Amino acid sequence: MSLAFSLLASGALRTASACAVCFGKTDQVGLITGISIGIFVLIGLTFGAMTGIFLAVRRIEQGRAASEAHS
Repeated sequence: MSLAFSLLASGALRTASACAVCFGKTDQVGLITGISIGIFVLIGLTFGAMTGIFLAVRRIEQGRAASEAHS
């Protein structure tokens, strides 16, 4: 609460601006390239994390099945 009050008192909220996308200035090639790369990186990280979780669960289940087969 005190951080919000100090920002309000200092006038920082009045001088803050939105990004270029919010103002419709998306004709810049660098901006579109950066957004596209960011989207692909986030999709890649999500896919990689989900693949890692899937492989870990699969390995655990295969180990459990193998230990049950030996019993």
